[in-house]
Amino acid sequence: MSLSFVGDLFIQRQLFNSYYDPQRKTYYFPEEIFEDIREYINKDFSYIVIDTPVATNLCPPSGYPSYNAPIEILDTLKRVRFNIMITSGNHALDKGERGLIATIENIRKRDLYYVGTNSKKEESKKYLILEKNNIKIGVLAHTFSTNGIPLPKGKEYFVNLIDREKIKKDLSKVKNLCDFKIVYLHWGNIEYLDEVEEWQKRLAKEIINYGADLIVGSHPHAIKTYENIEGKWCFYALGNFFTDQYGVYRPEVKYGYILNLYLLKYKERVNIIKKDIIPIFIWRKSLGSKYEYKLLKAEKVKYLSNIDVKDKIYLKRVKKILRLEEEQI
Repeated sequence: MSLSFVGDLFIQRQLFNSYYDPQRKTYYFPEEIFEDIREYINKDFSYIVIDTPVATNLCPPSGYPSYNAPIEILDTLKRVRFNIMITSGNHALDKGERGLIATIENIRKRDLYYVGTNSKKEESKKYLILEKNNIKIGVLAHTFSTNGIPLPKGKEYFVNLIDREKIKKDLSKVKNLCDFKIVYLHWGNIEYLDEVEEWQKRLAKEIINYGADLIVGSHPHAIKTYENIEGKWCFYALGNFFTDQYGVYRPEVKYGYILNLYLLKYKERVNIIKKDIIPIFIWRKSLGSKYEYKLLKAEKVKYLSNIDVKDKIYLKRVKKILRLEEEQI
């Protein structure tokens, strides 16, 4: 089984305005945005963090601080072969209860999988089970925050929050349903920090001890390192994926990475037999009142002429964090 993981998608106003068609009054995000990295997405199961409501059938698109992405982005994600939407981000409730429910419905209509949020208690699922080639994987997804927006009374099931006991309980349930258990954590108290916070290290060790086989992290708008904990991997933060935080004026927000993992089942045991780390850069080109965006392999930063020198210098930091040799990047 081949797996692909990427970080956060959240769409600012300048980004969605750049892909608005005023004649048709619709948005269109071309597949060319992802062309340079498409081969790394095209796997059996490809995960992306949808850190925004996707509910423009309910209310207009909006950017920071209360996001709402155009529905059309889901169509493009599906065309480039993403199929698992991680919906437990800190912006999940930006458009309230109705926005969360509409987002789930829009994902379902496109026959995409999702995990992390729930629209109905009776359909509440704290995990997702996926199967291919006689390998079953269980996926949990939790967030540390909903940005101070309280979960509606009696509907605490809407968003899976990070809760040690609940994660332990759900991993126990999943244990007999699958061969390999993944926990997605949307976490990190300090934005733009590319170092791992101590509480994250402690929590990661606990979750591995609860039975997780893999931890994948998101949220802080910066990549973080990864480590092997008792034979299991924890990737603390994959960084941004598709967004525009150029206005923050920090190189961290323009980098992310794609994680490709390959699983093999042998004698009823599933192991990771190969892992590839592909650093990426969110490239933006001005077209007057609009912009053009592309997600590029990070190595190309060295050859782009319109890139801030701080962005080029930070590439060395990316290599160090991800432990990549010069020739690999």
